[in-house]
Amino acid sequence: MSGSAPSIAEIQQAVAAHFGTRIQDMRSPRRAIRVARPRQIAMYLASEMTVSSLPTIGRAFDRDHTTVMHAVAKIKELLAQGWMTDTVDQIKRKLSAALATKEMQAACDIFNIGNPIGAAVLVWRYVKEGPGEPAVTTGPAFILFGHTAVVHVTGGRGCVALSHVEPEKMEFDAWYARAGRITLSLQPGSNRPCFEPWWRDQFAAGVSPLDAVLENHNHAIGLADIREALARERASVPA
Repeated sequence: MSGSAPSIAEIQQAVAAHFGTRIQDMRSPRRAIRVARPRQIAMYLASEMTVSSLPTIGRAFDRDHTTVMHAVAKIKELLAQGWMTDTVDQIKRKLSAALATKEMQAACDIFNIGNPIGAAVLVWRYVKEGPGEPAVTTGPAFILFGHTAVVHVTGGRGCVALSHVEPEKMEFDAWYARAGRITLSLQPGSNRPCFEPWWRDQFAAGVSPLDAVLENHNHAIGLADIREALARERASVPA
C-alpha cells in the first residue's frame, strides 16, 4: 500500500464489486449471509486500512460502533481459521491498484498544469544521478500500460517516467501545483481554500516548495481548487 489510504466509500465500492452486491444492500438492515459477510469484510477493511474511528465506520453503514466491533472480530476469527484469506487479499490488492492509479493520474495532472507541451525539462534516462539531459516535452504526461506515469520528450528518448523528469524552469504557480499535496486553510466564513500564510512567508524567504513537506491536513481538494487558489494568491505572494 502506498502512503495514501482508501476512503470508506472506496472500500465499500471495492467490496460490493467483488461480491456483486450493492452498497445500498450493505447499508440495509438485511442480515442474510450474502449481504452480511460483504458488510463485515468492508467494515474490517475500513478498520484496517483507514484511520477512521469505529463510530465513523459504523455511520457509513448505518450502524453503531458495536456492530463494527463484532464485524471486525468475526473476520479476524475467520482469517485465523484460514477462511476468507484469499478474498480479503484480493480486495486489498484491488484497492492498492486503484490507489496507485489514482496517484499516478494526480501526478500526471499536476505535471501537466506546470509543464505544457513544449516545456523545457531535464531527463535522466536510467539512474537519476548527475546532471540531467535537456529535452522538451512533446505531449502531456499520461499513464503507460496502467502502471507507470510517463511523458514523451524530444531527443529520441520516447517516453520517460515522470520520476526521471524535472522541469528546467517553472512558474511560481507551477511550483505550488507540483508539490502535489498543498497545505490549504479555509478563509473565515468561506469554503474557498487559500494558502497558509506561513507557506507564503517560507516562499518569500527562498524555501523551495520541492524541499518542503506539504500535507493537505484539512480537506480533500481537486485540481480545480488548486487552480482557483493559485489564481487568487499569485498576486499577493512575492515572486
